[in-house]
Amino acid sequence: MSKPSAMEQSYQLACERYARPPGRAGRPMRSPGAPFAEDTTMRYVLQTLSWLALEATILPSVVFLAGRLDLAQVQWIMLAAALVWFTVTPFWMERGQEHQVA
Repeated sequence: MSKPSAMEQSYQLACERYARPPGRAGRPMRSPGAPFAEDTTMRYVLQTLSWLALEATILPSVVFLAGRLDLAQVQWIMLAAALVWFTVTPFWMERGQEHQVA
């Protein structure tokens, strides 16, 4: 039997890394990008923050069109909201299960 190539070794390591532990056979895997996915309270808090930030990227433009805000204020609000959204959303968003080798 020949020694596995570097590519086969890295594939084997990846399969081992993403394999389910023995006690979690029926539960979906937690994706590496969503560390708080199993904590439902934290997930709801993060989802709420994410939705509020998304709304804060849309509403200032409507308020600007109504003549209630200056352009500079709208730009700062939308920039802050976008930064919050991009920071918070990856912590709750599921990415689907990784492929597993049978």
